[in-house]
Amino acid sequence: APITAFLFSDLSCQECRVLERNTLFSWQSLVAEGLVRLVLADSSSSAQGLAAAAALNCLADQEQLSQDEYWKVRREFLDNGGAPVEGLRLCADPEFSNIVDVRRQQAFRHGIRTLPGLMIGKTGGSEYLRIGGAKDFSEYQKLMDQLLR
Repeated sequence: APITAFLFSDLSCQECRVLERNTLFSWQSLVAEGLVRLVLADSSSSAQGLAAAAALNCLADQEQLSQDEYWKVRREFLDNGGAPVEGLRLCADPEFSNIVDVRRQQAFRHGIRTLPGLMIGKTGGSEYLRIGGAKDFSEYQKLMDQLLR
């Protein structure tokens, strides 16, 4: 994919959940077309958001979910306000809580001061555009179009 986008989000943050619900299909389409590599960098300062992010990352790492199932479960987490989805076997590995905490620190180090936050750049490049707060997907699309010129 010619573009990499890092989405720093918190599953317990209302604005983050709204942004993801409103843009998830658009991101998935660009990923499926091979235009964007999307890195969901879950970050949280709340216990609920940390637990949700750690569980999702753990399930994905253990390949308990296919990519389609991952998106479906993530969507359910978003719709449930970051609360665990009924019937889902959650991971309890503390390693994943540490990973989420590291991502929070990385976001801050890269100048992301508000969540949701986005960094978009050319894959393999060192320059990234940073955007804080929830925006309409068309704004992200304009930045990606500029990068592809």
